[in-house]
Amino acid sequence: MKDDECIEKVTITVFPPMSGIGIVEADPVVKDEDACGDTTAPVVTPQADTVVVKLASSDPMEKISQLLEQAQVKFGENICIRWAGYETPEKIDDAMEWLNAALRGSGDSTVLDEQGFSAFIGASAPIISINNRLSFVGMIPNESQFLTRIAATIRIVDEGSTS
Repeated sequence: MKDDECIEKVTITVFPPMSGIGIVEADPVVKDEDACGDTTAPVVTPQADTVVVKLASSDPMEKISQLLEQAQVKFGENICIRWAGYETPEKIDDAMEWLNAALRGSGDSTVLDEQGFSAFIGASAPIISINNRLSFVGMIPNESQFLTRIAATIRIVDEGSTS
C-alpha cells in the first residue's frame, strides 16, 4: 500500500522475518540416532487409534495475518495495513525507511543501514509497528492486546485532530 493511501489513518506495519536470516538458538537434536538415513516408507494401517487434529497454526505470520483481519473488520477504514517486503531493493528501501521511522517514533535515534536493518530484522522479527512506534517486537500479541493498542492509537489520533 502506498504511503499516501495511509495518510490520516492509523498505520500498522508488519515486518516479517527475512528468509535465511535469524538467530539459531540451538543445534538440532536427533532423538533417534538409528532413524537417520532410514529410507523405508511409512505404512498407514486402517486400525490406527490416534487421530491428530491441528487446531491452530504455529506459524507466527499466519497468526499475525489473522489478527490483522480481525483489526480490519473491527476498525475498517480507520486503519491502513502495510507489509514490509524484502524481494527487491526498492521494497527493502521502503522497509528500512518504515523501520527507521518506527525506531524514531519509539525514541531511538539509531538509523539502520542495510546491514543493521538485516541484523535487526533477523534478531527481532516479527515486528509490528503502529503509527510509527514499535508496538510488538519479537512477539505475537494476543487479540485483546493488539486490538486495545490499535483502539488507543485511533483515540489519540482522533483527539489530536480535534484539538
